[in-house]
Amino acid sequence: MTLALVVVLQMLTELLVARHYGAALVFITPLALLVVQVSAPEPVAQLLLARGVETVIGITVGVVIAVLTRRPPHDAPDPDDP
Repeated sequence: MTLALVVVLQMLTELLVARHYGAALVFITPLALLVVQVSAPEPVAQLLLARGVETVIGITVGVVIAVLTRRPPHDAPDPDDP
């Protein structure tokens, strides 16, 4: 069953990754987690907690970098100003 699921997820990933990477991520993430679980099994709750913490850290780093590197808006000339 696990092997069949890996094959299906891999196939869907390969079909989507060239055209729409964002949609392919829907299949890449569970595929990666499933392969890790097969190679080094650990309790599912612990795996989900670790993945959730990693996701929150990634989101936080991304938001901080986006805020720090944001360019100030350009002042557009006022069309009513001569």
